[in-house]
Amino acid sequence: MDSKKIRLRANHFESLIWGLNNFDGIETDLRLNADDELVLYHDTKHGRRSVREMSSDECRNENIVIFKDFLSHPEVIDAKKAGKTFIFEPKPDCEWYRDVSQPDYFRKIFLQTIDDHNFSIDNNLHLMSFSEAMLKPFIEDGINVYPIYPLANFCVYKNRWSLLLLKPLSFYFKHSPKSLLRYTKDRGYTGALMSFPYFYGLNKLFRESRVDIIEYAIELDLAIIANLYFPKLERKYDDMILLTDNTRIYPNYSSNNGKIIAHRGCGANDVKIPISEYKELQSLVYI
Repeated sequence: MDSKKIRLRANHFESLIWGLNNFDGIETDLRLNADDELVLYHDTKHGRRSVREMSSDECRNENIVIFKDFLSHPEVIDAKKAGKTFIFEPKPDCEWYRDVSQPDYFRKIFLQTIDDHNFSIDNNLHLMSFSEAMLKPFIEDGINVYPIYPLANFCVYKNRWSLLLLKPLSFYFKHSPKSLLRYTKDRGYTGALMSFPYFYGLNKLFRESRVDIIEYAIELDLAIIANLYFPKLERKYDDMILLTDNTRIYPNYSSNNGKIIAHRGCGANDVKIPISEYKELQSLVYI
């Protein structure tokens, strides 16, 4: 028995291929670098450097995956043909806690990149974001587009604690989940990602239950992406897309009822796999 394990890191190439092989699809982040190429990276900075100031070669040297490299990889091409789900999160550019994004330019680069690599727009391609500005340019492109509620501009938060405190508090009492779903429908979005924990706490005493929210979305003909917390509830709804960070629990989970998607390939908290499995994974990634 292989007792040694190696940690997979979120959004690394190995993690993304591992997620595609073990789940119904993956979610990953997209942002622009200095060469105006898209990279798969969550944070604004890599160490002390802004990703927006790093060239593609520098990104590769730091194990930051270039989007076009990802799309052209044989394992990704095969996963696309097999009907796997791909969810990309456009990230805004932040500079000194200011949003300096160019959403229309981001859209142009994204569409050009997927067109160059024959990565077709179909029902298995999804975009979601906390930033409505990053999503709006895509609404008319035939891509499934989802705002993530509660909406928040990550650029204006100086640290994680202010984000965790201010984002939920501002949403708790201003918007009910049903009002957000009506807003989603009116704006022409495909659906919404409901970060259900933000609607819990004291809110659950006088706001809609999860079941009410899901069934109201169905009534409005909206798709729902949700964090996977209560499988017995969520797997009642065949069309739900479920994101999970619990990748140690759910690999190879049956996809009979809805899709389970690996957040950032291996979960935001990373996962450890046997060294023998890792070596096999490397043989797939670095061909």
